[in-house]
Amino acid sequence: MSSLESPFQEQFTQDPYLLYSELRQREPVYRTITPDGLRVWVVTCFEDVRSALANQGLSKNLILARNLFERNTLPGFACRNVNGAVAQHMLESDPPNHTRLRKLVENSFTAGRISALRPRMEQLSSGLLSSLAGESEIDLVNQYGFPLAFTVICEILGLPEGDRDQFRLWINDYSSTGSPEQVSTASDAIANYLTELLAAKRIQPSQDVLGRL
Repeated sequence: MSSLESPFQEQFTQDPYLLYSELRQREPVYRTITPDGLRVWVVTCFEDVRSALANQGLSKNLILARNLFERNTLPGFACRNVNGAVAQHMLESDPPNHTRLRKLVENSFTAGRISALRPRMEQLSSGLLSSLAGESEIDLVNQYGFPLAFTVICEILGLPEGDRDQFRLWINDYSSTGSPEQVSTASDAIANYLTELLAAKRIQPSQDVLGRL
């Protein structure tokens, strides 16, 4: 990189590790601007990241962050708006809400339950590898790594197979650096879908994570 103006460039997606290395050497805690006009800090060193995550003075709560989004979004850009239901998921929550949510699902991720998934994971892995046989060139992430992880997660949660392609599109839009409208639309769709799915599982319980909730 010739400049540290922004890591959110095409060259970053092509080879993020080079940029991470340069950031760690030159400016491990780095102020930059996202493509949708939000001023953010990028933290790249392991110890700094771990310290920040453990710092009770910092928050992961997206609802509390809305004022920060408004103050740190550049003029001419729309401020991010995330559905309240989606914004309260476990990865975006602080204690005590994070603790409460974690207790709801921790029994689904015991050593025994994870071990019981091994045969299915091996079956999925073999199927994906078989589909790639004979190819002279493959995209390991898009053709193997992501489909394997995504399918396993969907099966653990209990998402119907026919809904997964659409759910993946919503997740991609929600986690992208696209427009605030795109993120907002995706978060609304995810919240509405999961609300309907949970209602259906209350009527017909299942042994997956959502069914046990």
